[in-house]
Amino acid sequence: MLLACSLLLIALATLWPMPGELKIQGLCLICGGHGTADLLLNIMLFMPLGVALGLRGSSRGRVALLALVLSTTIELLQFYIPGRDPSVSDVLANTCGALLGALVVGSASIWLNPRLALASRLSRTTTILATLMCVATGLLLTPVYPDSPYFGLWTPDLGRLVQYQGRVLSATINDELIGNGPISAADRVREALRSPDGYDLTIHAVLGPRPEGLSPLFAIADEQRREILLLGLDGDELVLRVSTRADDARLDRPELRVAAWRQARIGDTASVIIVARGGRYAINGVERGFTVGSGWALLLYVAHLPFKGVLSAAWIGALFLPAAFWARGRADGAIISVGLLTGLLLTPALTGLQHTPPAQWLAVVLGVGAGAALQRLCTSSALAGNALLPGPEV
Repeated sequence: MLLACSLLLIALATLWPMPGELKIQGLCLICGGHGTADLLLNIMLFMPLGVALGLRGSSRGRVALLALVLSTTIELLQFYIPGRDPSVSDVLANTCGALLGALVVGSASIWLNPRLALASRLSRTTTILATLMCVATGLLLTPVYPDSPYFGLWTPDLGRLVQYQGRVLSATINDELIGNGPISAADRVREALRSPDGYDLTIHAVLGPRPEGLSPLFAIADEQRREILLLGLDGDELVLRVSTRADDARLDRPELRVAAWRQARIGDTASVIIVARGGRYAINGVERGFTVGSGWALLLYVAHLPFKGVLSAAWIGALFLPAAFWARGRADGAIISVGLLTGLLLTPALTGLQHTPPAQWLAVVLGVGAGAALQRLCTSSALAGNALLPGPEV
């Protein structure tokens, strides 16, 4: 069953047609604007296959060979599937992912019931890693504004996005006018964007038809047309994107979304007022921002995915589950507590993340509880197995 499910997941993730044209990535290891995220996702995609084959008794060499053949076949098929990007790096990542899954199965006897000293080291190591991932989420989602000439773009045609059929009447940042073209006061605009006191962005526009897909209303870009800030519409939602450190790390770019004007019609004049304060935003009075649980969106952000809040809570709860699974004694519990406070309380205070919501605190408590419960289950299973072993002959 696990093998069949892993193969189905791989087929859906790699062979389903996507929007866009064929792009051949060549021999690069980290390809494209989301290369790091794609590399990590390709590794994780084939891990269940490696686990399934490992549980069936396949050797690591056989697992690596099967994954190599399967991944190569998929990449060759992608030459004929719209929107797919075949590359050598995908084959390498997929093979490594399957091999990693097999290694997890092969070492199960060690990490399921480790000796006391090893268990404590594993608990503390995974606590540090979970805390660092929370801190990294805050740092990666910090806005960055490069030192380069800036250009204002009104309802731009960006090719990959739907062009908006309305029109912008005016745009200002802290009362600094932003026209459609080179920004003469680029230094002042950059200072406003970088200011710890934040900035106010105001757009007045005549509304067009409701767009089917993300449609830019206003954007700021550099001389290479790299997106620095984008405000757009997608159906009934206003969408805000800003450049962050995650872009430099070639991770995915999450967005902030709020409901657009409910009673507005085509031809009406409407305004968007964005108040930005250190990574926290209010879009037409609705507060939005990222949290420590937003780390999943750096790997694969899906705009219309339902229950994003549930996914963020599950992500942060899963981060600290392994630490509780391997915890032994009060010292390990104290280290987990320090890690939790650092990741969920201190990180938002020192970065632009929103305060950790109660749902994510609850998810962490549940994750730690689940880890402790799994530990007891594995321990009792091991004891029961030992009790069934024959005793020494007399």
